[in-house]
Amino acid sequence: MNEKDLSNQFKLNKQIADELIEKGKLEQVPEYNSRLYAIAAKLKSDSLLMVSYKATARYLGWKTDSKEELEYNLKALAIAEKKYPSIIPAIYSGMGSTYNDLRNYDKALFYLRKALSLMDEKGIVGKVRGNMYYQIAYAFNYSGKPDSTLRYAQLADEIYMKYPTDKFQKFIWPLTANAYAELGNYKLAESFYRNSIDDDTTSKNFGDATAAGEYSQFLLKQNRISEARYYGLKGLNAALAAQARHRVHARRHRPR
Repeated sequence: MNEKDLSNQFKLNKQIADELIEKGKLEQVPEYNSRLYAIAAKLKSDSLLMVSYKATARYLGWKTDSKEELEYNLKALAIAEKKYPSIIPAIYSGMGSTYNDLRNYDKALFYLRKALSLMDEKGIVGKVRGNMYYQIAYAFNYSGKPDSTLRYAQLADEIYMKYPTDKFQKFIWPLTANAYAELGNYKLAESFYRNSIDDDTTSKNFGDATAAGEYSQFLLKQNRISEARYYGLKGLNAALAAQARHRVHARRHRPR
């Protein structure tokens, strides 16, 4: 197999691994990730090795193995700093997300701000910028800073409106709602919670788990126990169906 064929095989295996993660079939991902390393070794390609490290980090993130995820992001960063500086913002973003998982929000904001600064320098726009704003909003949310949460949640929402997908809004609207609830605007908060929830009972992805779980916590604080139980179970069922931990317990977050 020549170099071009191997490169195409690398792309195909990476695509399959990504699709398996999105479908929650995590047990099948290591096989395809191992093929990435094998092809990178055959081609003696640092760029493909870096992508392999990033792919492993993403897989570990979905498995909630945050410390190992961080290790692989650092391996990717070491290569990027030497040869591929354009990739550094994405790696910093991944590290910020990992520190969010580890509940080290100061460290998360440190890397996310570095990533955002590099994006500003390079004029990077699009959905990836929306994801960055989301991660920053998430860190502020769990740092107890509703004004900052709201600011970055709204920036993320503006991006997602340009690149429409309800998958991302299922994540960002609950953060917006959380901020309004903390600021005492319960009516507006409930509106955002409700808009983030998909009433289609067949929709059971991690976004559904996140939206229902956050709304359940809000209802519990409002002493609306029966409603809180209903949405808590709805979120838990969605999380189990997506083979992901429910954010109420593990505070996992997407998009990445």
